[in-house]
Amino acid sequence: MLLSVDREPDVIARMSRTLVIGWDGATWSVADPLCASGRLPALSSLREAGASGVLQTVPNMNSAPAWSTIATGVNPGRHGIFYFDEPVPGTYQRRVVNAERRAAPSLWRMASDAGKRIIVVNVPISYPAEPVKGFLISGLDTPSKSLPGFTYPRDLSARHAELFESYIIEPGAPSLMRAGRRQEAVDKLLASVEGWVAVTERLMRDEEWDLTFVVFTSTDTAQHFFWTGEGRGVVERVYELQDEATARLVELARTQDPDTNVLVLADHGGAANTRGNEFMRIWLEDQGLQAQARGSARSRVLAAGFRLADRTLSRDQKQALARRLPRLRQQAEAEARLSGIDWSRTRAYSDGVRDEIFVNLSGREPQGIVGADGYPSLVAGLKESIAGIRELGTGRPVVDSVVHRDDVYHGPYVDRAPDLTIRWVLDGPMQGFEVTSPRARDRMREAAAAPVFQDGGHHPEGILVASGPNVRPGAAAGDLTDVTPTILALLGVPVPSGLDGKPLDLLRGVAIEAGAATPGSPSGAPARDVDETTGYTAEEEEAVRRRLEDLGYL
Repeated sequence: MLLSVDREPDVIARMSRTLVIGWDGATWSVADPLCASGRLPALSSLREAGASGVLQTVPNMNSAPAWSTIATGVNPGRHGIFYFDEPVPGTYQRRVVNAERRAAPSLWRMASDAGKRIIVVNVPISYPAEPVKGFLISGLDTPSKSLPGFTYPRDLSARHAELFESYIIEPGAPSLMRAGRRQEAVDKLLASVEGWVAVTERLMRDEEWDLTFVVFTSTDTAQHFFWTGEGRGVVERVYELQDEATARLVELARTQDPDTNVLVLADHGGAANTRGNEFMRIWLEDQGLQAQARGSARSRVLAAGFRLADRTLSRDQKQALARRLPRLRQQAEAEARLSGIDWSRTRAYSDGVRDEIFVNLSGREPQGIVGADGYPSLVAGLKESIAGIRELGTGRPVVDSVVHRDDVYHGPYVDRAPDLTIRWVLDGPMQGFEVTSPRARDRMREAAAAPVFQDGGHHPEGILVASGPNVRPGAAAGDLTDVTPTILALLGVPVPSGLDGKPLDLLRGVAIEAGAATPGSPSGAPARDVDETTGYTAEEEEAVRRRLEDLGYL
């Protein structure tokens, strides 16, 4: 059945090959001035010839659920990924996740099943590499290049040993900067782009393909650690380098087939680090919602030691310590993440890392005290109170929105989501929140005076640029769920009727065919079997955890 047809006499109606290039975290506030000054010629050319606008990201603006939503066409409540880690049921602990925990079929699975040849490189949350009709190189949730799950086929890296020898999964820039090796951090950040594009070029040249999908993550890392001051030049250089890489891939694709459609997109945008998460624990305690326990001297030492190691040691040093003292590391991390909480008097809590609030719900949390009958009123009161938070010293409102998980997610995995997600006003770092007690004000000022390692954060709008014979020039906008149906339509693959998104309103000369519904209803059973584990060994999970902690995600 044809859903819609928009044909113009001068437009090729057959479906062309599609090249998708992800610029993780890319934002128009950086790209626009660079385009205007001629420093991003490839992006500018694609933009002028095609459509451009923004993609709205997922509620918590995190890359793990964002790329998972891009790759499936469904919201996190249906694919099950809300963060780079997830709660361990019945505990206050969390475990690192990968593609084994994604419950919805991927774009490359759907395209492969339709007979399309696929090349996928470096998409976050794609380990272990799933079998496709083509090639897949997994992203930053890969513990090591030496593991068989790094690529599909498994011998791909051996076939192209010279390319993969210098291939970087994740450059480790934060760890190098902590060790005082700033220039080396920048060099590796730039070198990683060449690794991703070189492998992609080789596969595009040597193999038949219908869809190539590659992600450059250096934009996001650069923005997190070089957003302001002299570091801004690093961000701009990364944008320029990714533009050069984009030009190489577009030229190759269109030399092979002039009718190739091209999409450049981001999972979210970039902005200054608001630091709101750093102040939530103090605010919750001041509100009488999160209670602090005295704790033993051993607990305090463990928590202080973990924080010191996290700030000062390199990633390799942390992993060496974790291998030698695994049990002690787990205990120290637990003390540091949720240190000093008296669960018997805590109704809602924050871990100080995420812009999210968790209710200490009875029956869900191991020491929950909030009953199901009291949950709605607590959440309603929390939403109202959080929405009214003002900055200490200035009185300016600092909350853009606060939403309950049921208001923004749907599907069988909503229970993995935090109870409340906060978006802050994105006009720079805050100096703490207004609180009632003098002790809390002193703690707020002390927290605000602490050194900031990451001066960049996320923005709800990522870039979108599309160009090709099946793209109508002009403005375009949508959200991340729209990416998979758009690409399937460009490939001439029936678009499953069960997806949350729809093809973006930028297509022309495309007959969009409706396919069968994806397995699992929007609120019912998962679309595919999901293992209760991630398949990581303890050491592999530790390696990924250290990487994600360095990047500020955990």
